Amino acid sequence: MRKFILLSLLFLISICGIEAQNVSPHYVDGTLYVKLTDDYPLTFKVDVDNGRTINESEFPFLQELFAKYGVTLIAQEFYLFDDEKLLRTLTIWFSEVEKADEFIAELLLHKEIEYAEKPTIKKQLFNPDDPYCVSIDNINMNWHLDMIKASYAWDLQRGSPDIKVAIVDNAVWGEHEDLQISSDNLCYFKELEGVPTAIIGSASPPSSVNQNMICSVDEFNTYCDAYYWSHGTHCAGLAGAITNNGKGIASIGSGVSLMGVRMARDDGILIYDNEGVQWAADNGAKVISMSYCSPVPEQTGRQVLQTAYEHGIILVAAAGNGAKESQHEGFEPNQIIYPAGYPFVIGVASVNNNRKLSSFSQYGADRADIAAPGGFTVINNRELMPSVLSTTYCKPQLLRLTGFNFSDVYYDAMQGTSMACPIVSGLCGLLASAYPDITPAQAKECLQSTAQPLAPGSNQIGGNGIINAYSAVLCAQELAGNVGICDKLTLTNQISVYPNPAQDILYVVSEEGEVKKIEILDVAGRCVATEQMPKSETILPISNLTSGLYLLKFTCSNNEIIIKKFIKQ
Repeated sequence: MRKFILLSLLFLISICGIEAQNVSPHYVDGTLYVKLTDDYPLTFKVDVDNGRTINESEFPFLQELFAKYGVTLIAQEFYLFDDEKLLRTLTIWFSEVEKADEFIAELLLHKEIEYAEKPTIKKQLFNPDDPYCVSIDNINMNWHLDMIKASYAWDLQRGSPDIKVAIVDNAVWGEHEDLQISSDNLCYFKELEGVPTAIIGSASPPSSVNQNMICSVDEFNTYCDAYYWSHGTHCAGLAGAITNNGKGIASIGSGVSLMGVRMARDDGILIYDNEGVQWAADNGAKVISMSYCSPVPEQTGRQVLQTAYEHGIILVAAAGNGAKESQHEGFEPNQIIYPAGYPFVIGVASVNNNRKLSSFSQYGADRADIAAPGGFTVINNRELMPSVLSTTYCKPQLLRLTGFNFSDVYYDAMQGTSMACPIVSGLCGLLASAYPDITPAQAKECLQSTAQPLAPGSNQIGGNGIINAYSAVLCAQELAGNVGICDKLTLTNQISVYPNPAQDILYVVSEEGEVKKIEILDVAGRCVATEQMPKSETILPISNLTSGLYLLKFTCSNNEIIIKKFIKQ
């Protein structure tokens, strides 16, 4: 007899409620970021060996304010790529925590201060609102990889260990059998002499977390400690779990070098996001995955991310789970969240296995640039378990409680734009493996220009649809001039294809005699039509093709192969 268990997913209320009793739920108490104007001389002395601290005497014009608000420490935390804006951004700790707004107002009276702001506390993006999960037997647990055509992409390109994909999250258990992250690529933050300092070698949850705890339904609905602390490990597996090792799961970015950066304090509060992004970028990350959010844009955080972007680092963030109702205290339904809302960050929405946006996923312009699997199995218009399977720090909780035969392994299901984000990050790692010099803008263009359409009736996003790993990798290989499906493939502007997208016919124009044959290939590389081209212009009938992305393979008179893309509407 099939076993059905109804499980209310009210656990997020607890997860979001573990925060310390701050003056504000959105900001770190007793801390400010203070940006000096761009013309302020960089002459103040920094003690690099002591957490980059600065003596108060370096700013005599602020001495009175420092005394008034009980300033205890000043540091130059941010130095990424020696960006001069970051070098002029100070972190100030003070004791009069309830007077932060007054402190900011008085700082801004000085012409030397460009801005002062309170650092934001970030939130994780578990799915907040599906009321019931029902176990379904014989469900394909690789549905998220099948949807994005991962196996076809792997035929073109495997992840390169020279490409680092960083997971900045609450914690990452790098020793997991399916991750095996080098200790050099793991870090957490500890306050030494009052300043957050990267400790290299581990990004695991705190030792107080019982990794082998087995939560009851009531405990899960309240707060299942080990499951909460598995969030970053789950994301890491989706981005780059080891594939073909006879263990666990496969991942789109398998083969890349993962980095795990723990941004949570021991109490679970997410505050070391900027420090984490900086450490990852400073230690070679090509892609940084960020499954966290704040409803408030932060100027210092924006500058850290923009500096990384300007140095060629691809930034990917979860778009948010508050489509229908507020996902956290102080959030508005379907609002733009950050860092996904910054223009240089690729924001990722979540889809279910029916190719529609998940009911929880943020939607609409400026919320997301692309979508990826992160939601549920849909049967009879109901969102059901399983969701997305990946690596965890804990033993199975959600799948076990919803009737799946999972025990004594460190894998479980989660759902949310948090899960869609690392899948896109892993794909970006694959794109960079194909073309190491790919820019963030080029990566975004490859994702969007090759995307699969969302299913009819779905909420829409600003981007073009669902990632297509095969076609996106092909796009990156084209940029590199090294497409793998033929002996020699190049790009050319000598052949024109229009209109694009097209419905019934496609016009192809080239210099007479340049092209001998045209083949239309589907996204799996299969030839679906062939046409000779004796003249300089040819009309291709395409009305019988199904909607989607196709490739035009031109065989030239000199036997050179040229590839172009078109979309059939």
